[in-house]
Order: sequence, then structure tokens, then C-alpha cells
Amino acid sequence: MAEKLIAQHYLPSGFEAMTELERRQFFRENADKIEEQRTVTRELDEDQKLDYKDQLAEESIRLRELEEEKKEIAKSFTDRIKSVKTTINPILNSLNTGFESVIDDVFWIFDQDEGKAMGFTLDGRCVDERRLRPDERQSRIKTMSTIGGK
Repeated sequence: MAEKLIAQHYLPSGFEAMTELERRQFFRENADKIEEQRTVTRELDEDQKLDYKDQLAEESIRLRELEEEKKEIAKSFTDRIKSVKTTINPILNSLNTGFESVIDDVFWIFDQDEGKAMGFTLDGRCVDERRLRPDERQSRIKTMSTIGGK
């Protein structure tokens, strides 16, 4: 309301009835400075508000669809990345430690004298050693020297 009162003070009578071309001519002749392409605000009428509401509803639906699509794509990439990491992690672990994990038969020898259980692979490597459990003590009469044929 105050804007209209101020405008009436500076604008000629009948300004509102002028064509756009006449208004442009008036301002070109009377303005002290012209700022071209400046962003300003203007009040929306009811039709424009309804148009914006319709546009907002349509764009909100589109946004929701895009976000769902993004989730599916992100999940797909996450699954693909996880698959590659599953392959890479054992390789990295092997490179870092200098060893690799393999599936092999382990043959347990119980040393009753020392109270130890030792697990050997077929190539003779001791891959595990621990104390004998109570149920493993004196499980057989043979001793290590008997097994060796001495």
C-alpha cells in the first residue's frame, strides 16, 4: 500500500493506462539511472499462485521418483563395490602378512609328555599348537617314539 502511494507521487496521472512502450519511454526520459536486468519481486495473483501450486505438486512427485531411482542405483553400486572389496580384502591381507589362508587337512598329534596338541599339514608344517584338553589326555597308548618306529 505504501509503495503505491510513493509511486503515485513520482509517476504521472494515467500511468496505469499507459502501454508498456509508453511506460518504457517515460522512464527512459525521466530516470536518473537505469539498472538493466535486475531481479525484483512482484506480487502474485491467484491464478499464478494456483499454477505454482500445481507445478510444485508435479515437481515434488518427480523429485520423489528421482530419489527412489537414486537409492536403487546407489544400492546397486554399493553391492558392486562390496563384491570387489570381498575379493580385494583377502589379497591385501595376504600381501600385508606374507601368508594366505587356504583350506587344508590338519593332522593333530597329541604329546602326552608335554601336554600339547600340535596340528600339522600334509607337507609337515605345524599350523597350530595348544594345550591338550582334558578329553584328549591319554587318548591312546602309543607315544611319539612308537609312532616313529623306534
